[in-house]
Amino acid sequence: MFTNKKDKVSQKNNFSTKKPGLLTNIIFLTMLSVAVTSLMVMYIDRLPSNIYEGGIATQNIRADQNYEIVDTEASNNLKEQASLSSPLVYDYDINLADERIKKIQTSFLTAREQLKPDADSGKKSKSLTKEEEKSLKENFLLNLGFAIEDNEYKILRKAGFSADLEKSLSAFINVLQMRPIIHDKNELPIQKDMGIVLKILSEEDKIQEEYTTDFSQFLSIQEAREFFKKKETSKWQNELKLGNVDSSTVTLAIRLMPQFIKVNVTIDKSETEKRKERTISSVENIVHKLQKGQNIILRGERYMKRHLTILNGIRETHLQTNVILKFLGVLCLVMLLLYTVYFYAHEHIAHFHLTQKDLNFIGLMLILFIAILRFGSFLGGSLQDTLPFSVDLATFYYIIPIAAGAMMVRYILNAEIALIFSIVLSFFAGMFLEYNYGITAYYFLSSIIASHVIGQVEKRSTVLNRSLLLGSGNILIVIGLSLITTISTAATIDYIALSINCIFAFLGGVTAGLTLLAISPIMETLFNYTTNIQLLELANMNHPLLREMIVRAPGTYHHSQLVGVLAESGSRAIGGNPLLARVASYYHDIGKMKKPQYFVENQKNTNPHDHLAPSMSALIVESHIKDGLEMAKEHKLPRIISDFIPEHQGTKLISYFYHKATSADSENADNINEKDYRYKGPKPQTRESGVVMLADTIEAAVRSMPDKSPQKIRAQVEKLLNMHFVDGQLSECDLTLRDIYLITEAFIKTLIGGIYHQRVEYPEDQYDKKTSSLSIVANDEAPEPEHSDQQPSSKDENISSLFKNERKKGT
Repeated sequence: MFTNKKDKVSQKNNFSTKKPGLLTNIIFLTMLSVAVTSLMVMYIDRLPSNIYEGGIATQNIRADQNYEIVDTEASNNLKEQASLSSPLVYDYDINLADERIKKIQTSFLTAREQLKPDADSGKKSKSLTKEEEKSLKENFLLNLGFAIEDNEYKILRKAGFSADLEKSLSAFINVLQMRPIIHDKNELPIQKDMGIVLKILSEEDKIQEEYTTDFSQFLSIQEAREFFKKKETSKWQNELKLGNVDSSTVTLAIRLMPQFIKVNVTIDKSETEKRKERTISSVENIVHKLQKGQNIILRGERYMKRHLTILNGIRETHLQTNVILKFLGVLCLVMLLLYTVYFYAHEHIAHFHLTQKDLNFIGLMLILFIAILRFGSFLGGSLQDTLPFSVDLATFYYIIPIAAGAMMVRYILNAEIALIFSIVLSFFAGMFLEYNYGITAYYFLSSIIASHVIGQVEKRSTVLNRSLLLGSGNILIVIGLSLITTISTAATIDYIALSINCIFAFLGGVTAGLTLLAISPIMETLFNYTTNIQLLELANMNHPLLREMIVRAPGTYHHSQLVGVLAESGSRAIGGNPLLARVASYYHDIGKMKKPQYFVENQKNTNPHDHLAPSMSALIVESHIKDGLEMAKEHKLPRIISDFIPEHQGTKLISYFYHKATSADSENADNINEKDYRYKGPKPQTRESGVVMLADTIEAAVRSMPDKSPQKIRAQVEKLLNMHFVDGQLSECDLTLRDIYLITEAFIKTLIGGIYHQRVEYPEDQYDKKTSSLSIVANDEAPEPEHSDQQPSSKDENISSLFKNERKKGT
């Protein structure tokens, strides 16, 4: 029937608040960062797949972001045309004729000198040996600078390298070699009006360029070799003024000319390619620039080549994006924000102490609302073209109920956590929406307003009323942001667009309230949270447990109501949840309904403990904790309420029966174990639970006081709170000395001013005329033994007050 030591440890663990350790926090935040990043960078292809040129578009397609799509095919065609239009570059050596003439003169003169006979020989030419002939030929070719056929050399040798032949060759070279001679005229452009660039090479090493489209003066090497054969020898003699030269010599020169002609115009491939590359690089790509939200094609239009190029370009842009690097970059920012905000808040914000369940809830909310943001932006793009009026895509962002996330966190947890959640979610929303920090400001301010208006909601119907306030706040935010944008860009206000934005912002507040109503029951069930609305439902006096209590244990019911009044005032004084404290007070003693007659508030004339041993009485009194937990489980009370059942007694001593046991057997008093007369705990784990413990003890003690004057009430309250503090019952619920002082003042104010306030004393004759109900009530009050609401023990009867200094501060 009763718990042993092992059960006590287990029970304490079950009711303790489990807070995650450092390693758990790191693992959780890392996993949350990965999940959030995945949602933010994941790309969903919304473009139609089966499209072809000439096909009909079945939907409007807009750019989901800013794009610059390069039309590769058109750009390449343009560059190819530019490449073809780039002129070929040729080197034109205009000094070649003079060089040739000089070499001819030098080689012929040297050869004649070598053949010149001795002065006394009387011969026209010198006879040479084989070696001398070989040397003559080598020197001639060396001075000439280029090779000639052996037959032509023999002709020159036979002519003795005559001066007339030299003169004739020089004249022909001077005429022919001054014209541009190219290997093949097919190398020249054939397009009309397309010319070439001639780089004219001079002796001064200064390069001059000339662009020409006239190729009439150009000769191919073949044409140059046959140039002098087109006319008779005599005509060339007259034109070149070679009349004093024998015609046979001129004819011989014409025959030898092909060996002396050289190409003087050659293509400069390197320079030509460089100029082509420069020309190509100067040609800009054909780029289709798209703004976010711009129409690419409208429903019913035919797909043209341009449309296909743009859509394929968008796909390639997404495919070419380095997803891994983008993921890592976003992950770094997300992790930095989550880690920094979480550990800063955990360290410096008083009420930011999350359990593992709270962390799981917040993580799920963060992922849920980023998913809602993704879906909302997608839906906005899809609905944009269905509206009868023009709406910018950014306008749809105002209606996405991101503020419902902060509302939900504030509704379930507290304002501090809701503030931190608003910062994080708003920042992530701005990152996802292409780093739009105007929308970040909108979501953040809207979330703050939402968490404020939802703070004191106690009915689900009130949520819709508060969502209207949120919508009105959203309108003010949009107007403010619009005015700032208009001033910064020196633009005029578009009142139509501003009105549409305000309408969507107002609807955003309404959708936030509807979203809260939709998901709050799911979250309450999934995470076993108890909200203020559920607490109000439990506070209804028609609840089966409360109706049963008023019948079976009316004294306990009345006691619980008064404890609720005290606990509510005390919790409100320290900034706790007064509604939770009041409702928990209603159910903290439900276990007494199993054996109501064993508790003094329900006793009338007899006391069953008079016939029981103190140890058995202590067990029966203590059993109301176990019975209460069983009844709470049977009636499915929330965990947050059932935790108050064992915690409101903590590990206090059942002092009445302990002292009765030691007094009855004074000789063996030292052998009586005090632990056998203590509750099994745990001690209060929350501030509200600590307040209920104090209210429970003080209500019973003050009710049993014969003198309820303000001075006596204050002394009793301060004494009892001191005893709880010294006994260590408040060591696990984060109540500070300042909190205890505020609770004390709230209790005293409530007891003196509300429950036991001073009444006007009626004159004796008036009192006699009334019924004696007051005296009956007084007579019905039975002595209040300590087993009703046991007080902690203290081995020092003279406990110094903890409240004197605080009272001085308060005054």
